[in-house]
Amino acid sequence: MAKKPAAKPEEGSQEVKADEAKIAKAEETAVVPKVEEVSKHLGENVKKGEFILVDVFGKVKNGRAFYATNKKDALREKIYEDKKQYTPELVVIGEKGFLFDTITEDMEKGTWKVGDEKTFDLTAEQAYGKRDGSKIRQMGVREFKKKTGKDAKLGEEYRDAKSGEHGYVIRMNQGRVLVDLNHPLAGKEITYNVKVVEKMTEEKELLNAFLVKNGPGINPELFKITRKDKDIEIEIPQAYIWSNLMYFKLNVGLEMTRYLPNVERVRFIETIEKMPEPKKDETHDHDHDHDQKEEKKVAKSKTGKKANSTSDTTTAEESAKDVPAEKVEEETEKKE
Repeated sequence: MAKKPAAKPEEGSQEVKADEAKIAKAEETAVVPKVEEVSKHLGENVKKGEFILVDVFGKVKNGRAFYATNKKDALREKIYEDKKQYTPELVVIGEKGFLFDTITEDMEKGTWKVGDEKTFDLTAEQAYGKRDGSKIRQMGVREFKKKTGKDAKLGEEYRDAKSGEHGYVIRMNQGRVLVDLNHPLAGKEITYNVKVVEKMTEEKELLNAFLVKNGPGINPELFKITRKDKDIEIEIPQAYIWSNLMYFKLNVGLEMTRYLPNVERVRFIETIEKMPEPKKDETHDHDHDHDQKEEKKVAKSKTGKKANSTSDTTTAEESAKDVPAEKVEEETEKKE
């Protein structure tokens, strides 16, 4: 579903200029796209229970675009994001939660084919619902930080993992914050364009699609997926062990067991491999040996000096013993 839309900037503003520069750069550096492959299912009917991939594009009616799964649409509407991966979305026809109910019901009629495209004008009730005043929540800044782990500020996202509540800070005053739990597009009429680009029939494609759906930006080819009777085993590469891996695994497991035939369990395998030890540097070892030799040489030199000093002292003492007592007394009297 769509994220919180940004406010429409004024023409000629710094924000607009920055957006235009970013989009221009993306267009310049973009690799020349390959010719789009034509689906082998092109023209085939799609019916309830089947898996399809769709490109969707949404905008506020008579307003700014807020969502796109296709890069061309994002560039055209100036909502392109560098780090976002643009790819069609997985949809199970007839199942709620993938598309708006109005669109889902239209697809269930059995009149859609792979390649078909249709635009829907949705009322607020058909889209994200009307604004509900009871969904404005007031809380202290300490409570906000305790539940989110973040400091409260205007526009900051609020997400309570226990209750599932999700919203944004809309006002702050004297240590209190107002959080709006309504969807950012609640109360708005929207236009939603949907195009069926593929019908999925191979299990491997479906398994990969569930991974991409729940982990945007991942490369499913790095995951090793094995089917063992009614079990699915998924080996997660070390590079994808994120802090929110728990939700990723939970959603993938629930969806695979619910929508895929003959799947009762999904097991995840996480492996942490030992970090490779650094290779020994021969030059470093040579220098180390050289340093040890120098230390031994210095120690030997010091030992020699100490021995000489001892020898000199001994010689002086022996010489003193050889001087006659009378001579010593004479020298003493002279000094006095």
